[in-house]
Amino acid sequence: MSALDVASYILQRQHGLTGIELEKLVYYAQAWSLAWDGQPLFADEIQAWEHGPVVPRLYSKHAGQRLMSVIPGGDPARVTAVDRDKIDAVIDFYGGRDAAALRRLSHEEQPWRDARGSLPAGASSRAPIPHRAMRRFYTAQQVMGEGPRRPAAEVTEASLDEALEAAGHQMKKWRRTLDWLAVR
Repeated sequence: MSALDVASYILQRQHGLTGIELEKLVYYAQAWSLAWDGQPLFADEIQAWEHGPVVPRLYSKHAGQRLMSVIPGGDPARVTAVDRDKIDAVIDFYGGRDAAALRRLSHEEQPWRDARGSLPAGASSRAPIPHRAMRRFYTAQQVMGEGPRRPAAEVTEASLDEALEAAGHQMKKWRRTLDWLAVR
C-alpha cells in the first residue's frame, strides 16, 4: 500500500479536502499507525516542509488543485480492513479541523519541529521526518490519553493453520525486540 492509496481512501470518506488537509490526514494516519502497531501504513517518505508534514509523492499528484476528490494512481481498495479502521479513527479525530488548524497543530508537535531543526519560520526544507520520531511522540500522546482512540482489534474465527500462520508472523515482527529484551 502507498500513501496514494491512503489518500484515496481518505478522499473516499471525506470529499473536497484541500492539499494541506489531505497531507496532514495522511501524515496523522502514518503517525498513529506507528504508535499503535509499530508499523508504517506506507513506505513513502514524509518531509518537514514549511507548511507542515508532506509526502512529496502525494504532493506531486495534487499540486495546484484547490480541492481534491481523486488522487491519480491511488486505489482505496488496496487499504486493508484493519488499516481502514486505523485511518477512520484518525479521520474521526482530525477530520473536522480545517487546513489552518491542522497546520498549526503539526507545527506544535515534536516530530516536525525536530526534523526542521534550527530553520527559521518560512524556510524551505526537505528534511525527512523519521518513523522513529513519529512513533516515539505519538506513542507518548497515546499513553497520556491524547489523540484518536485506537481501533479495537477485529476478532474473527480462524482455522488452526491460520492462527499458527498469524502467530508466526507476529513472532517474526517482534523477534528483534524480544531478543533485545532477553539480553537486558
